[in-house]
Amino acid sequence: MTFNASSSHLTGIIEALILLIIVLLLWGGHFFPWHIIPALVESTGKRELKRLWAYIYGVGCIWLGAVAYAEMHRAIGLEPVLTVGNLTCIIIAAAVGTILPRLVKRIRDWQVKLSETNHE
Repeated sequence: MTFNASSSHLTGIIEALILLIIVLLLWGGHFFPWHIIPALVESTGKRELKRLWAYIYGVGCIWLGAVAYAEMHRAIGLEPVLTVGNLTCIIIAAAVGTILPRLVKRIRDWQVKLSETNHE
């Protein structure tokens, strides 16, 4: 698909969607039932990926974002390059997708602990 110059105003929307997809992929990776693939998890019953596979998954998501940015630029007739700004946005999106689920879990755990304390 190729965009013409008049449709280049969609660039910002497409960039935001690329970043949202990265966040959702990494967020979803925290909740995916990895234990259905035993070779990827630490031990039986664990749901978390082995460290190596977690890094591969995370870097793969960042790579996917970089490719998407480059292909979007190519589609609108620009050089398919990744600027430092683009890469920074991708890395920030990856960080949000990685940190936010952990933060939500900690807040949820804190709320449970607080409610147990209040019921005593």
